[in-house]
Amino acid sequence: VREVKRSRDQSFMVLDTGVNHLGGMSGLGRLARASATPDPGAGATVRATLVGPLCTPADVLGRGVEVPDVGTGDCVVIPNVGAYGLTASLVAFLGRPAPAEVVLRGTEVVSATRLRLSHEPISDTSGSEQA
Repeated sequence: VREVKRSRDQSFMVLDTGVNHLGGMSGLGRLARASATPDPGAGATVRATLVGPLCTPADVLGRGVEVPDVGTGDCVVIPNVGAYGLTASLVAFLGRPAPAEVVLRGTEVVSATRLRLSHEPISDTSGSEQA
């Protein structure tokens, strides 16, 4: 959570992820219920709009979603993203870095990775294609 804002009696949680990372799911309005870490069952909940960090009105992950009452710096988990997460997203949209992807089994971290985007030449200086 980057920031929690209130406007016109509504809560907004600004996350460090958004439509650029969760495009496949967020565009369909089918994000799984978000929870906080480390204990998603503890504490109060609030109704909030979850938004990403991009400067576009399309960067909304959920409106009026019941989520744990978390603050700036807390982690929010969006479970079971799978194939509809980063691989179906607008990952390079507006030049934002790729997110960390953490796979959990219960509370055990199975893997933690980050996609690296880079440029590679498709032809050498003579103009012929490289394999």
